[in-house]
Amino acid sequence: GIDGWGGLQAEFIIMERDQFRPFFRTAVWNPMYCDALPRGLGLIVFDTAVTEGVYRASRWLQRLVGARQDGAIDPETLIAVQAEIKTQAGLVALMDRYIGHRLAFYRDLAAERLSDDLFLNDRLRRTRDAAVYAQALLKAAA
Repeated sequence: GIDGWGGLQAEFIIMERDQFRPFFRTAVWNPMYCDALPRGLGLIVFDTAVTEGVYRASRWLQRLVGARQDGAIDPETLIAVQAEIKTQAGLVALMDRYIGHRLAFYRDLAAERLSDDLFLNDRLRRTRDAAVYAQALLKAAA
């Protein structure tokens, strides 16, 4: 999460509300190439990068599409994504696998920290909310 962003944590804490959008565009959206990803998938990957960091969110996507897992979205990753989602059903399947991977990660993390039920419930809710919103984006685009 934000703790994994090192020096950005202090900058993030003192930002004004109107500074959040440009901050997240520069620190997360652009490095994740969310504009180049299909709408729903871009949202899910972006939300994951906000909570878990760009590196982890990138590696998860790369793992799921069979790209080199270096933690940086690049043309190779985008080509692998396109190859994976030749149809709408392929896109939905990739989104479902990404969400499933994220939910499993949180459950495993909470199992290691038995006292972290609040963390788990919040992360599971946020992940499910992002999935619902991403599905709505897909339906609106169809």
